[in-house]
Amino acid sequence: MLRAEDLMVGDYLTFTDVQNDSRCPKLKVVVIDGATNELLVSVDGDPTLDRIDIDDELCGIPITPEILEKNGFEKLDFSHFQIGDRRLVLDADGRWDGPLSWHWVVTEMGTNAKGQPVVLDYYVATINHVHELQNALRLIGIDKTIEL
Repeated sequence: MLRAEDLMVGDYLTFTDVQNDSRCPKLKVVVIDGATNELLVSVDGDPTLDRIDIDDELCGIPITPEILEKNGFEKLDFSHFQIGDRRLVLDADGRWDGPLSWHWVVTEMGTNAKGQPVVLDYYVATINHVHELQNALRLIGIDKTIEL
């Protein structure tokens, strides 16, 4: 279940009962009212705004390889996409024709005492929906609106 504090203006959502339908309405968040748990959304790019309660069976739009490529992610191989030095890796259990589980991998490189490159740290988070991807991009300083 989505919560107001999990969302940001510009995020894309849809309704739970149509999430796997290619014709599902794309709801772009324009205003978040955490006090009333309501959103003002643009539906499929229409400039008229609709008021929707967050509890109205809303869900994220699944990330697809097509969405990644359309938004500047470079396809490295079957299951790896990269933007800058950040990678999205398809979970080994995922399938292209069903629900996917993506792992966001951020690796920080450094050098050891001998001057050799070493991995200092890495972070892995699982993200499955477009709004989660958009928020992850914002958190690492990539101010990019994901296009569907």
